[in-house]
Amino acid sequence: MIDDPIVEEIGRFCKEYAAKYGNNLQRIVEALREKERLSDRVRLNPGPEAVGGNKGRAAVILGGKNGCSKLNNNIY
Repeated sequence: MIDDPIVEEIGRFCKEYAAKYGNNLQRIVEALREKERLSDRVRLNPGPEAVGGNKGRAAVILGGKNGCSKLNNNIY
């Protein structure tokens, strides 16, 4: 595998961000939703909701081999 400083930086950020919330996916999602709520940016239509709600969507986005796959997924 080729060493890529950008991928390494993103992996480092992901680990630090997850650790900030105790590697708890529910806390991370809540923090992101609060940040979005407080933002003055225009929120575009995110599209149709997944069947059964958003369960699992954040886990897919945050999953990976750079440390974020160790998140606590006890949100179900």
